[in-house]
Amino acid sequence: MTTNRKFTALGLATTLVLGACAESTGPQSADPTLNLDVATAMADGAGEDVQTMRELSRGLQVGLRFWLTPQEAPSAGDCPYDAGTGWHTCATITGPGGLSLDRRYAFYDPSNAAMETFDQLLTAKIHFIKHAEGSIGRTMDGGSMTAEVEYDRNMTVTGLAGEETSRTWNGTGASEVKRTRVSDARGTRTYELEAAVTVTGVVVPRRSNEQSDAWPTAGTITKVVTGTVSNGEETRQISRTVIITFNGTQFPTATINGEPFTIDLANRMAHRGGGRP
Repeated sequence: MTTNRKFTALGLATTLVLGACAESTGPQSADPTLNLDVATAMADGAGEDVQTMRELSRGLQVGLRFWLTPQEAPSAGDCPYDAGTGWHTCATITGPGGLSLDRRYAFYDPSNAAMETFDQLLTAKIHFIKHAEGSIGRTMDGGSMTAEVEYDRNMTVTGLAGEETSRTWNGTGASEVKRTRVSDARGTRTYELEAAVTVTGVVVPRRSNEQSDAWPTAGTITKVVTGTVSNGEETRQISRTVIITFNGTQFPTATINGEPFTIDLANRMAHRGGGRP
C-alpha cells in the first residue's frame, strides 16, 4: 500500500490550510444551502463506509474473501498474508464508481493474537485500514455535484467470536472532498472540504441469508467538516458538524449543525428533512 498519504495520522483532527481562502474570514453562515451541499458531499463517504461494513458481512456469511469488487475473483491471492506483520495486504484495485482502493486487514483471537485465517468461532476482531480516492458525480435536490475525493479509514469490527448475531464497528478517519462543484437553481458554488471522521458503535446485523443485505441498526458517524465555499465573487471559510445516526434502513438520519437531513446510503445522496425521501 502507498504510505505517503495526506492523511497518515488517522484519528487526529485534520487542520485545513487553504491559502486561497485567507482573503475572506467572514461570519459563519446559517445559509441552509450550505448545509445541503455539505450533507451531499458527506453522504458519499458515509455510503463508502457502510459498503465496507456490508461487504465484510457478506464475505463472512458466504465464505468468500473480504472486500471484493465485482471484478475480483475470490482467490487466495487477493490479499496475501505477511506473518511478520500479521496483516493481509491487498493489491490496489479500482472499485465500483471508479474509486482507486488500497486495503489491508488483520484477524485477531480473543487474546488479541494475530490469526492468518478467519475462524467462524474463534476470530474475535478484525482490524481494517482503507484508502480510497477518485472522482465522483452525484445528483442532488434540484442539481448536481462533482468532486475529487479521498478517504482514509482505520476501523475495527468486534463481536465476531462464537455464534454472533451482529458486529460492531468503531474507528477514525479523514476525508477530503476537493474541487467540489455544485450547480442548481441557486447558482454554482465551489468547495474545498476536509473532515475528521469518528465511527462510534455502528451495529451491522449478521446476514440471515444470501439474498438480503442488512443496513446498520445503531451507532453514529460524526464528521467535523472545515473548508471554504466560493460563489465566484466571495470566498469564505465554513465549518459544520455532521452526525449520521443509523436506524436499520437505507435512509439514516443526519444533522448538519442541528438541521435534519436524510442520507440515502445506496445512492449516496442527501435530502433535506427527516424521514425517508
